[in-house]
Amino acid sequence: MLTLETLKKTFRQDELLQIAGSGPRDDRVFDVDRIDAACAYANGLVQGYARDRWPQVLVAPSSLLDGYAADIARWHLRGQGGQQAQMNDVVQKRYDEAIARLKDVAAGKLTPDFATDVSVAGSDTDHASNELAVVGLMPQTRIPTLLEEFRR
Repeated sequence: MLTLETLKKTFRQDELLQIAGSGPRDDRVFDVDRIDAACAYANGLVQGYARDRWPQVLVAPSSLLDGYAADIARWHLRGQGGQQAQMNDVVQKRYDEAIARLKDVAAGKLTPDFATDVSVAGSDTDHASNELAVVGLMPQTRIPTLLEEFRR
């Protein structure tokens, strides 16, 4: 889950202060409410794309998904408060890439890097290894009955 601390580690502090700070230019402090709102927006968007296919997104950390959330939050913060003019191509490109990759996650084309030692509440799990169990129903094959006709 994306937090202010994650954003500080991902982006330069001076950029964060510029897009989500308050106070005089030389004495800016983080506007924690704005940052928390941007993080909640980004986390919700990531979860919306990934939750159906990857329910562990709600409990397990993923550096891949956190990175996408950080790019989304950065874009969201730059787009608030008259910052649209300062939206540079890199921020827009990273946002577009994050959304495209989240669509790939939702479609099952890209697998998030979840921690393997986290089990998902309410799912079928192998408690010895804490890995998700794959459950599927396949129709019974007709091949044996088809071959009987050729054997006669």
